[in-house]
Amino acid sequence: MIIVGVIALIEGLLVAWVLRKEMDSLNVRSTFMHMIADALATVGVLLAGGAILLWGQAAQWVDPAVTALIAIYIFVHAFKEIREAISVLMDMDGKVENLTL
Repeated sequence: MIIVGVIALIEGLLVAWVLRKEMDSLNVRSTFMHMIADALATVGVLLAGGAILLWGQAAQWVDPAVTALIAIYIFVHAFKEIREAISVLMDMDGKVENLTL
C-alpha cells in the first residue's frame, strides 16, 4: 500500500505541477484542485498505512479519520468550484431574448 501510495503521490504532484501554468480556465483550475485533493488523499493514505504498520490494531481508527478529513476537504473545494461554475452558466449577458424553447 505504501509503495503504490508513493507512486500515486508522485504522479498527482507532477500532473498538478503541469496544470499550474494555466489557472485562468475553470476546467483547468478544477482539474488542478482535483489533483491536489488526490495528492492530499495519498498523503493521508500513506500516514494511515504507516500508523497501522507501526501500531497495528490500536491504530484502526486512523483510516476512517483520514477518510473523513479528505472528504471534508474535497467537499469545501468542490462547493467553491460548483458555485463558480453555476455563476458562469447563469451569466447570459442580458441575451435572454436570443433563447428559444
